[in-house]
Amino acid sequence: MLGRWLYVGLRPSASVAVRRLVTAAAVTTVASVGCRDAGRKPDVPVEAAPAPTTVTQRSDTDAASHEDPDGDAAASGFRMPSGGNVGISCVDAHRVILQVKSRLPYVPEALDAKTFAGETASWLDPHGFFSYEADSPVNGAILAKAPALLRELERPRSATAECPRATE
Repeated sequence: MLGRWLYVGLRPSASVAVRRLVTAAAVTTVASVGCRDAGRKPDVPVEAAPAPTTVTQRSDTDAASHEDPDGDAAASGFRMPSGGNVGISCVDAHRVILQVKSRLPYVPEALDAKTFAGETASWLDPHGFFSYEADSPVNGAILAKAPALLRELERPRSATAECPRATE
């Protein structure tokens, strides 16, 4: 009855439009209040997360030889390159190969030297700057030593296994 009294002087199409407008405004108001309250967190005190810690192991001689001019080498966690080879020992390489082979559900095929050389070149030069061309010196050098490297990597493991071909 009240609704008819509000729309007495309006045309029928105008009264329908006003009803739709009022309904849309009410729905929008309720939705915005609900969204605003849903984003709020309860007033419960939140404990601060502990600061992340990093652990770096250094020897005293290493820290002393690579100090910053400001004397803040230990705080930065950065080590200057030593110039030595980066990698794992031959014994560790054998250990990794044996572990991988023991976990495979099948016996892997024997790897030929040409495939080994190509995959090694792509691993050493992932963007192909030096090994893209078939006649590149990188591919030739790796291919020349590939059979000896394969024999060293696939031989049975021994405690004193050294890899003279890999260190050439």
